[in-house]
Amino acid sequence: MKAKEKYILGIVAAILLSFTFFATKNYEGNLSSLLRIGKTFGETHEVPGGLVMYDPAGYDGELYYQMARNVPQFFFGDDHSDIPFYDNAYRWQRILLPITVYGLSLGNESWFPNMFIRINLVSILLSFVLTIILIGKFNIHALTSVFNPAALVGLLFCLTEPLSLLFITAFLLRWKKKEMQIDALQVLFLTLALFARETTLFLIVLLIGLIVVQSKFKLADRKMKQIMLLFVPIILFLAWQGVLYLRLGEIPMANGSGMVDWRFLGTFGLIGRAISALNPYVLSALAFLFLFVLPLFVYGLHLWFKKDKKTPILFILGGLTVAMLSMNVALWGVLTSIGRVITPIYPVYALAASENDSRPFRLLSVSLIVISTVLSVGIAIQTHAYVVS
Repeated sequence: MKAKEKYILGIVAAILLSFTFFATKNYEGNLSSLLRIGKTFGETHEVPGGLVMYDPAGYDGELYYQMARNVPQFFFGDDHSDIPFYDNAYRWQRILLPITVYGLSLGNESWFPNMFIRINLVSILLSFVLTIILIGKFNIHALTSVFNPAALVGLLFCLTEPLSLLFITAFLLRWKKKEMQIDALQVLFLTLALFARETTLFLIVLLIGLIVVQSKFKLADRKMKQIMLLFVPIILFLAWQGVLYLRLGEIPMANGSGMVDWRFLGTFGLIGRAISALNPYVLSALAFLFLFVLPLFVYGLHLWFKKDKKTPILFILGGLTVAMLSMNVALWGVLTSIGRVITPIYPVYALAASENDSRPFRLLSVSLIVISTVLSVGIAIQTHAYVVS
């Protein structure tokens, strides 16, 4: 990295640290407040002392925290542990973050809260560095790798998206370097991203579709090899689904299938909610829809119908945008849900916007950065009633 880019990296790191400070300052600076542990959940799972517990309910970070505590029980058959077990298979499919926290903390539970934050902070900053390398320079589009809902909500709510963003960006960097030829390292990156967030499947399916379309449906041996490599992370993920079924008696993806509304009525439902009962959470999703997702979809169509603009990265970005619009109304109800669900869209967007740099893309990048920062941080720094365990 150049000296200027290192300076910018330092500024970005300082901004992210300041966000975590403001999100914890009303909880006496206790970093465990970012785990968003609900009082009922914390008491049910007997969390150790000194942790902030929201009264009454928390958010998803509490689930990944409990999974990290349960790693020995799940993997090593420690049935005599006195730590209550969290048995939701849908969350256990996102195993990468909890197991990474457990491993880097050497199983020391007192380190878990800090480790969640450190892993996500480092993941976001590394994603930023890799994005600059990916696009070959620093520009406004590179900042979208940091200031997007998946990264910011992931950091401020201790979620799995920052790790997923890191490995998707690493995949894109290798994919571009290898001129879109899939190799073993790319398969590893996709697998890790998939085990962090299952919606990486959308990206993998689009990559397979891209190869088929580029081959005009005439798949030579070389193209078939590429497709078979892309099936490796899918097969591994299906195997993990089988393990979860045997261990917990539930197929995780069966629960997640309902998040897609093939009638594309989720956004209409969001507008209906806004008419009947507008609140800050619905407003956050509306801003994301009308100031980023819909303009991106329309501009993407405009570019695609230009003969010289039918690029592979625009094909993938278009597919991910459609996937975003296909989410159900429950996910579209608040930025902290819809902004995270199609995680791959942000690294792909940064690359597509840089390769097709234009005034509309620059406006879209500014819009995404502003929306993400204002709304994600605004939601995160709200003070809730709490107790300390």
